[in-house]
Amino acid sequence: MQDLGLAAQATQGGMDYANFGAGMVGMGGEMLQGQYGTQKAAYNPYSTAIGGATMIEGLGQSAMDIGTSLGERVSTAGANQGNMIMRGQQNAGRLQYKSDAYNPWAGMLNTGADYFNQIGQPQGTSYDPGQFRLVPL
Repeated sequence: MQDLGLAAQATQGGMDYANFGAGMVGMGGEMLQGQYGTQKAAYNPYSTAIGGATMIEGLGQSAMDIGTSLGERVSTAGANQGNMIMRGQQNAGRLQYKSDAYNPWAGMLNTGADYFNQIGQPQGTSYDPGQFRLVPL
């Protein structure tokens, strides 16, 4: 009977040790889970800051999009204005050319202007920039 009691106590002791080991494994898992929870809690302020920075960036992006859109419209309007002015100048040039072609005074003035332009030009020479002097033709 005594051996039977000792065997039962030994079995009970083994089961107690097994329960103790299982409890230690469970506590280790809980500690690991607690460590991850601590890391996550430590990251929360940074996560909040990143969320705030993302929101502020979005506000800036909206303002930049509005500015880009306005700039595009102003640029297009400026280009259209420039084209209208250029077309007006081209048309004026065509009309002036036709007017000058049939105006005897304009022909006389152009001939006089050509004459005065030729007076200041050297005759029979050209400028050689390599030699820094006038060279005969």
